Amino acid sequence: MKSYEQAGVQLDPKEALLAGFMNGAVEPVVDDAISDLHRGRSPGFLSVVRSDLLIDFAESLQTRETDGSKAANSSGEDDFRAPFFSSLMRRAQEGDPAAISALPKFVADLGQLSAAMELVLEGQEEVTGWREGRPYIQLIGSFNPQHIGHRTTMGAALRAAGERSSLMAQVVANHPVKKDSLPPYEDRYQAGEEHLYTSSLIDPERVTLIDVPVGPGLSKVGAAQIELLADLSGDDRMRWLVGSDKFISDVQTARGGHSEKRAVIRFKEPRMHLYVARRAAHDISEIEDGINFIQEKYGTGITLVDEPPNEMVLASSASRIRQLRAEGKDEEADRLQFTDLQPPAVAAG
Repeated sequence: MKSYEQAGVQLDPKEALLAGFMNGAVEPVVDDAISDLHRGRSPGFLSVVRSDLLIDFAESLQTRETDGSKAANSSGEDDFRAPFFSSLMRRAQEGDPAAISALPKFVADLGQLSAAMELVLEGQEEVTGWREGRPYIQLIGSFNPQHIGHRTTMGAALRAAGERSSLMAQVVANHPVKKDSLPPYEDRYQAGEEHLYTSSLIDPERVTLIDVPVGPGLSKVGAAQIELLADLSGDDRMRWLVGSDKFISDVQTARGGHSEKRAVIRFKEPRMHLYVARRAAHDISEIEDGINFIQEKYGTGITLVDEPPNEMVLASSASRIRQLRAEGKDEEADRLQFTDLQPPAVAAG
């Protein structure tokens, strides 16, 4: 059994559940998933967990008495998830392991979850083969709001990591002291989920928004939360996607000899592999110099991700969008925030 406990740190409730899940505590995870469904939240984590954990969950759910009915607050056909679930279900029933794996993040009620898990059990061998050895990139963001720049970066990272790669995104929680520093986590998570899956820039089967808040719990300690999610997915690497601005700042911290800082702890982690998204504002030579320094000093694996030279993408930032809205320039803000989004029925194929 592996412990994720850290001295002086209390795990976030979701972290504690997932850590327990990997150590055999399946029932609490099933209970939590059902509870989340009743408040409108899909169990997206099931789309990225190791196949043995997914099968354990499916077998546990199968022992429950479920009538297949919809949750009281299930939003039906007007829910953006509905066309995705219908499209994926058709393929999943034909044995497509990619579709079976993607189904959980689009379920809207217990009946749908039960149907999805039945297909997991029927296609255990195929799902295990599809998930085994799959690279999972991790990205965190406040997504205040999520915009075309975020989604472009995700798509570029997936291309850089190869056609078998997937990506997990997380939303930063509200600041524990500055309570009003960000809009509510729930609002940003819910909007981010729909925008991520309906973007024309990313394959919705390869990206998953994970309901594990960044801020509380293990994210305070070096690379502990990154390790938890890497272990959950079965990836032997801890793949972290950062912008070149964050990377250059962390390199400066490392050059300053601040060995106790989280940035340096992450660089030292043997399993760490960074994906550095190059912002056009940063000179390539400065980024490459930083990469060389970190690789020589710590041996960290690093992949440079070049973003497409698109003017709209370059102009996109959450602060810019907020400024435009404050100035009443909603049309321009919408362009930076929503241009790549499609109707769910179109995005679902």
